[in-house]
Amino acid sequence: MTVRIGITGAAGRMGRMLAEAIRGSGTNCSLTVAIERSGSSLLGADMGELLGGDASGVTLTSDLAAVADQLDVLIDFTVPEATLAQAAVCASRGLPMVTGTTGFTDEQAEKLVAATDSIPLPVFKFCTRRQSDFSSRRGCSQGVGRYRRHRNRGSAPPRKDRCPLRHCAQLG
Repeated sequence: MTVRIGITGAAGRMGRMLAEAIRGSGTNCSLTVAIERSGSSLLGADMGELLGGDASGVTLTSDLAAVADQLDVLIDFTVPEATLAQAAVCASRGLPMVTGTTGFTDEQAEKLVAATDSIPLPVFKFCTRRQSDFSSRRGCSQGVGRYRRHRNRGSAPPRKDRCPLRHCAQLG
């Protein structure tokens, strides 16, 4: 079974990185939905061409609700307000969601936790000022994602073993 993945913020830096990772992963995952904010000049563009390759048939859209039946898991890299909207769509459909969005206020993080209580296999990677509190309350074994300061390099990039794609095997 191929796990059908959707990415919000697909045209952004992290969204493109994830699309590349999915395309080159050699796993049972495929990008089937690419979401970008409404009003983006890239809406309608093909993700394959956006990544510098051949057309993939996955075009950028702004309406997750319209394409939610085409995916098995959503990976979100947007802003807290958009993440909350995407979480509501995922919760209404029982669609698992992984988010790499940061910058949640405590109130937004509470809303995210409440909105997604019904989602099967809830997997979160989000940052708040009270990180360990939310991580432990959700029972998330992965904890809360955050770049650690490295004494020689400033902010260390995320490790590959923390990539959201590692969860594809659990879904398949």
